[in-house]
Amino acid sequence: MSFAKSREWFARAQKSLAGGTSSVFRKKQKPTPLYFTKGEGSRVWDADGTEMIDYTLAYGPQILGHSHPALVAAVQEQVAIGQTYGAQCELEFIVAEKLLSILPGCERVTYATTGSEAVQVALRLARAKTGRSKIVRFAGHYHGWMDNILVDPRAGGELGACRTVSAGQAEGPLQDVLCLPWNDLKVVEAALARYPGEIAAVILEPFLANGGGIEPRPGYLQGLRDICTAADVVLIFDEVITGFRVALGGAAELYGVTPDLSVFGKAVAGGFPLSVVAGKAAILDQIAEGRVFHAGTLNGNPISLAAALATLTELEKDNGAALKRVRQLGERLQDGMRRVYAERGQPGVVQGRGSVFWTYLRATPIDDNSQLASYDGAPYVALTEALMPEGVLVMGSGRWYVSTAHTAQDIDLTVKAFDRALAQRQV
Repeated sequence: MSFAKSREWFARAQKSLAGGTSSVFRKKQKPTPLYFTKGEGSRVWDADGTEMIDYTLAYGPQILGHSHPALVAAVQEQVAIGQTYGAQCELEFIVAEKLLSILPGCERVTYATTGSEAVQVALRLARAKTGRSKIVRFAGHYHGWMDNILVDPRAGGELGACRTVSAGQAEGPLQDVLCLPWNDLKVVEAALARYPGEIAAVILEPFLANGGGIEPRPGYLQGLRDICTAADVVLIFDEVITGFRVALGGAAELYGVTPDLSVFGKAVAGGFPLSVVAGKAAILDQIAEGRVFHAGTLNGNPISLAAALATLTELEKDNGAALKRVRQLGERLQDGMRRVYAERGQPGVVQGRGSVFWTYLRATPIDDNSQLASYDGAPYVALTEALMPEGVLVMGSGRWYVSTAHTAQDIDLTVKAFDRALAQRQV
């Protein structure tokens, strides 16, 4: 496959668009950043007309697959009558009411546009509520690209040292951030003891979907809940990936632990730009009281809310049957990949949840960030390139997503394609 048109368009884009892509992550795609002209169901078509089963799902948002009829109809109806008003619309509280009916322990919501923005809202709310400034976060977890939360993923010592990632990133905002090793309650307790009365919040991905597919150890999330409650620290779950994907009520439902605040994005609007902060009324009502400033021209815009209502309605049908089916299909795919690894005699690991998981070309699972940081992913990237001619599109990082549009036939075709690609790239 030459990807001739994508190469041509990328060369053209670099003359006008900084870097040639709109996100640093997209530029890393091998053998070249791809351009797509159509998405339908579980399939995408690139600029050269190549059809592929899509397991990238736009880095996760396409929980219903591409161009789901109910979502398309809802958005078309709203576009025809109004795009955004700079004022309120009925969908704001209708979607809010639906979210509160789905999310465990949540009493209020507020809207933003991106996950990065919503994280900032949650941190501001936590600092306002506690009157403290320091934030605890964990190595390998991703909470957006803002200066005050973006850290080198290889950071995370016991003392919480942080390192910047980007040129131009200010170091000052990270002075109030402690980056700790994940899955170790003792280091969290030590941080709270070292900075008594200074820590406002602990923020984490409850399941490390963004960085390795690493599960929390048994009792870890409940342990964090207990520690934060005792110290009057706000516990924040970043569910931008896990929300409305690992379970209808997200990781809070999956693991049975309720945080004070949760951040959602990606799947909540099925691919349209919307993020949500949800949680306790006592914290979120600081916005209503005027204590916490929160604004945004496109916050809660009717097009994204129409998409969210359609997405949540589809996911909620038949007691969440769609996500249960996605989980089963994802587990079928994972089992098939494990079988291929074994039959080929290739060291390989598959770990995570049915709807979002990771695979590695190594003999043992990844269970902490240091192992992920030292893992050589180049052979796997070569495997993803071999999958493309087989009609399968995946991310070079090792992360796979499954949607409600995928079928058992898609899964079986993918397992066979994975077998052929692995045979070509045996390492």
